[in-house]
Amino acid sequence: MTDDAKRAIAEFVADKDARIRALYKVKDKWGTVVTIEPNDTQQQLLDNCHTRNIIPKARQHGITTGVCIFKILDECLFNDHYKAAIIAHRESDALKIFASKIKFPYDSIPQFLKDSGFVPTATRVTTSSIEFSNGSIISADTMVRSDTLQILHISELAKMYAQFPQKAEEVRTGALPAAEKGQVFIESTMEGRFGLMYELAERAKALEDLGTPLTDKDFKFFFFPWHECKEYRMYTPVEIPQPFVEYFAKLAEDSGIHLEDEQKWWYVKEAEIQGETMKQEYPSTYRESTEVSGDAMFFGNNIVKARHEGRICTVPYDSNSHVYAAMDIGRSDSTAIWTFQLIRQERHFLEYFERDGEEPAFYHKWLSQREYPIKTLGLPHDAKALTLAASKSIEEIFRGFGYDVVILKRDDHEILGINDVRNAFNRCYIDKIKCARGLECLDKFRKEYDDKHCCYRTKSVHDEYSDGAKGFIYSIQLGNIMRNRQGSMSLDDYRALKASHRKII
Repeated sequence: MTDDAKRAIAEFVADKDARIRALYKVKDKWGTVVTIEPNDTQQQLLDNCHTRNIIPKARQHGITTGVCIFKILDECLFNDHYKAAIIAHRESDALKIFASKIKFPYDSIPQFLKDSGFVPTATRVTTSSIEFSNGSIISADTMVRSDTLQILHISELAKMYAQFPQKAEEVRTGALPAAEKGQVFIESTMEGRFGLMYELAERAKALEDLGTPLTDKDFKFFFFPWHECKEYRMYTPVEIPQPFVEYFAKLAEDSGIHLEDEQKWWYVKEAEIQGETMKQEYPSTYRESTEVSGDAMFFGNNIVKARHEGRICTVPYDSNSHVYAAMDIGRSDSTAIWTFQLIRQERHFLEYFERDGEEPAFYHKWLSQREYPIKTLGLPHDAKALTLAASKSIEEIFRGFGYDVVILKRDDHEILGINDVRNAFNRCYIDKIKCARGLECLDKFRKEYDDKHCCYRTKSVHDEYSDGAKGFIYSIQLGNIMRNRQGSMSLDDYRALKASHRKII
C-alpha cells in the first residue's frame, strides 16, 4: 500500500462524521446490503445525547441500530480498551441485535482497511461477543454485572419489566452501576404507567419540563413519535372515519401536531392492523404512550378508558346512600380496604386504605373514623379461619365490632373475579385523591409471564400491588351481592310506607 493510500485511509478514519456515513453496511428491509448513514432521528440523538439517555419512542425509528453502529461499534473500533454491552429482554433478541447491528456491519468493512492497521481486527468472536485487537470488547446478553462499561445500551426496558420484572430490577442494581462512568442509552416502546422505564422517563421528563441542569447521573429525555418518521406515509387516499377525524383535530388543538393527509391515511390503515395497541406502538405524544396499557395488565384498558371518560375524579359522599367497605385481609402482607357507594347503576369509590401488620381493631378504628357510617363489610372466604392470637375468626371479630359481615365466596379461578371487575368498570367512579394508592394498585395489577410459551397467564403476580387490586375485586363482588339482595317487605307494606312519607309540594 502506497504512502498516499495510507495517508488517505488515516484521514478518513480520523474524520468521525465521514466514517459513520460511509464505513458501515447493513441489510435494509428488503434484504439488500446498503451503506448506512444516520437518519434524522439517529442524527438528532447523536448530536444531543447526554451521559445518560432515556428514549421512549414509536416503533422502527432505528434507535437500536443507530446506537449499536454509530456509538458502540464505532467507539469500540476507534478507542482502545473500550467495553460496551447490549442488553435485551430476551436472549434471542440480544443475539439478533448483536448479529445484525454489530457483527454484520463489522464483517462488511472492507478487508483492506483492516489489513492497513487503521481498523482493528477481530481476535475472538462468538454468537454474543467480539473482541478486537485494540483491546475493546462488545457483548450482548440479557444482563451484565460486575464489569466496567464505557457504553451500555438497553433495548425494550418496558417490555423487560412487564415480562421479567426481577431482571429489569437487575438493570437498576447491576447494569447501571457497571456503566457508572460510561454512557447509557435506554430505549423502549412504553408498556403503561408502571415499571423502571416509566419511572426513569417520568423523572427525566420532569427535569426537562423544569429546565433543570442535568448532572452526569440524570437521564436526558428524548421522545420520538411516529409522525417524525418519514416512512410513515401512504400515498393512496382512504376515507378517514369520524373518530380519527376527531383524534387528528385534538392532536392539532392540544399538542400543535398538524398532520399531512399522507400521514393520516397511513395512520388509519395501520390502526386497522394494530387495533388497541396502536397508541402503544405508534404514539403521537409521550403522554399518549404512557396512557395505554400493555398486555401484561389486567385492568390497564379499563383504567385508560376511565381516565379518558373523566371517571377518575373527585367523588363526593352521598348522605342519602349506604356506604359499604370491602377488605382483602393481609396475613404476611398488606390489608387493603375500599369504601364505596351504589348510586343508581354506578359504583362510587370514596377511599382506599392499606397497612401492614395491624390487628383487626386498628382497621375498625379507621373505618369508624370516616365521615360516613359503614354498616356492611365484605370479607374474603378465609375470614372464617381462626386467628392464633384471639382464637376467633376475623369474621367473628368484625361482627363483634357491630358490622353486618358478608363473606365472599372463593372463586374457582382467579380470572372469574377479575372478569367481574372488567364487567363493572364502565360504571365505576374512583376518587383520584383519596384512592390514589388504590388506583396505582389497579394500574399495576399484572399477569404472570410464561417464559416457556412466551405468553401471559391468567394468573396474577403477587407483589405490592396485588392486595389493593384484590380488595377492589372484593368490593365489586360485594356490590353485586348487595344489588341482588331482596328485602322482606311486601309490596302493600312498601306502598303504605311510601305514601306515609310522601310530601305535597
